[in-house]
Amino acid sequence: HLRGINPDVWIITTPWSKDAVFLQALGKNKTNVIIPTYIRTSNDHYQSYLKGFRETYQSDPGKGVGPVLCYDLTRILLKAIHNSRTNDIATIKESILSNRYDATTGTIEFNRYGDLIGKLHFYTISGEKNEYLE
Repeated sequence: HLRGINPDVWIITTPWSKDAVFLQALGKNKTNVIIPTYIRTSNDHYQSYLKGFRETYQSDPGKGVGPVLCYDLTRILLKAIHNSRTNDIATIKESILSNRYDATTGTIEFNRYGDLIGKLHFYTISGEKNEYLE
């Protein structure tokens, strides 16, 4: 409806909204859309993850950041459980919050509330192509 009023309006979305339903809803108007993400896809860690996934499963890991974030967060949780040497939730939480992690999506660190300390990267959609905004 918004594009019906002004076809040139810019739309800024949330990091998790670039899914098939959203892209389908855009229809032919896949321009002037800004999508933030936690991953810069040219990052060496991500490219290595993508290559390994494709070699192992002969497919892509899925659309968006969901699959790779789940991979990173699962690795962080397992590392925290291993390092804590306990199943005490408070100890595991403290382990997670007090460490930095070299992950597929880049360096991951959390503040004392468990919120991600990091940088968002922004891409524009131009038809079927995504372009990184510096």
